[in-house]
Amino acid sequence: VNGIAGGNSTVGAISSAGLYTAPQVPPTPNTVTITATSVQYGSISASSTVTVAPPPITVAISPSVLSLQVSAAVQFNALVTTTGNLPISTAVTWGVKSPGSPGTAEFGFISSSGVYTAPTAVPTGTLNPFPIYAVSQEDPSKSAIANVTITNVAPLTISTTSLANGVANGAYSATLSATGGTQPYAWSVSTGSLPAG
Repeated sequence: VNGIAGGNSTVGAISSAGLYTAPQVPPTPNTVTITATSVQYGSISASSTVTVAPPPITVAISPSVLSLQVSAAVQFNALVTTTGNLPISTAVTWGVKSPGSPGTAEFGFISSSGVYTAPTAVPTGTLNPFPIYAVSQEDPSKSAIANVTITNVAPLTISTTSLANGVANGAYSATLSATGGTQPYAWSVSTGSLPAG
């Protein structure tokens, strides 16, 4: 292998029967030459080249489909895995609408750690939903895509329409509910005042 009888741990090893075992880490360059030489006629030989590639990498992103209100933020997570034993970098480069782009005011921004902040208005045109990219830094040809749809904030509505009557000098407790708007809610009395206690 590369002129080394039997090979070694750097370029790979080959048995007397011709079984070649690739090294754990691809050599540099990653193309090796396997040569077979006749035992009887030492001047007769033949060679073949082998390209030693790193183990395949896959990238997954979560959440992969998301509906998000304007100005809201969400944490995206990427998982980079391989089927081999070779240590790999699990780092990714994030992108909004195109790989590596940190984003724009129209489509929102994403940080290097995967925190995406939606734009202040729903994007116009047909690009809604649009993609969020996670690209492997170990192998930039491998990536994953999440689809994000930006929506307007629903109108704030108090869903509790009535409360039970209270009894003078008696303890009273009731729960009010609301939907829409932006949480957390701040409650206040618009007419009259609450009793002491």
